[in-house]
Amino acid sequence: MGHPNGGPERLGRVLGYLSGGVAHLHRGLAPLRGELRGGLAHLHRGLAPLRGELRGGLAHLHRGLAPLRGELRGVLAHLSGDLAHLDGGPERLGRVLGHLSGGLIHLRQRLAPLRGDLAHLSMDLEYPSGGMEHRGRGLEHLGGPDVHS
Repeated sequence: MGHPNGGPERLGRVLGYLSGGVAHLHRGLAPLRGELRGGLAHLHRGLAPLRGELRGGLAHLHRGLAPLRGELRGVLAHLSGDLAHLDGGPERLGRVLGHLSGGLIHLRQRLAPLRGDLAHLSMDLEYPSGGMEHRGRGLEHLGGPDVHS
């Protein structure tokens, strides 16, 4: 008398079917793997100029922020000096807060032009295909190469 569920023979057949199905799937996917590999290589080559532009734009942005970093350091040093001698009561605290407010307003004014540059850079990253008019414009503003000329 055999096993009620087919026993080892049935299990062997099921595993054989499964093995054959996996082998068939593997063979069927081989061309797709090649296409995918080619597509990724093509995408990598297509993005190479954008990576260079982005690197240049970020370097320019970094150089543009250097004076601001110095100013911010100065504002913080001034504030730190004020806070170190904060024993003059409410008048002294008012002066400290005034310095801080003035420093933040000044910093905000200095950062305002960079907001536009960063918005354009964001567009460059959002539309890297070259099909959109915005591609490269943010990098022009940041001093990167002009991709429209």
